Amino acid sequence: MYKRQSQIYEAQNQDEKQKAIIEEALTIQKDWKVALLSLGNYYLKQGNVKEASSYFDKIITHHPKESIGYQKKAEIYFKKGDFKNTDLYLNKALQKDTTQSSIYLLFGNLAFERGLYDDAYQSYQKAIDKNPSFSEAHWKIAEMHLYKYKHHLRLKSYLNEAQKIVRKHPNSYLSAKI
Repeated sequence: MYKRQSQIYEAQNQDEKQKAIIEEALTIQKDWKVALLSLGNYYLKQGNVKEASSYFDKIITHHPKESIGYQKKAEIYFKKGDFKNTDLYLNKALQKDTTQSSIYLLFGNLAFERGLYDDAYQSYQKAIDKNPSFSEAHWKIAEMHLYKYKHHLRLKSYLNEAQKIVRKHPNSYLSAKI
């Protein structure tokens, strides 16, 4: 009953009603994973990272064999730019479940932010291998190609500018390099 009503409120963008029904459900069953996850996501959406994190911690406490609590904590750390803890929680999530494509997606995002593009590509590809219809992973690979292409265009423009300088100043430092 609670789950269905929560989904209805979510579909209607009635966040406060959804929150109330989930909180009511938790008074009956304090360790209900779906409710804890929903409240964590609710607080994350509201920008209350501390409160969201506390619900994800509860998932870890009550459901230690599940990966989702670790994954959600990793997402929070990633958004904060704390890559060390992102990596720590992603590895914990992966120890719990190697089938979740979203874990590999976040590993790819982490690698991309660190400038490890080959690792990012491999992680995105693993996400696709786990779920071939995972559009976000396909999109990330497309973005990587776009990024590389744009980067290539910037490099080309710098090389063109360098060649212009050499033509104007044949005895410059660059003339020996180009």
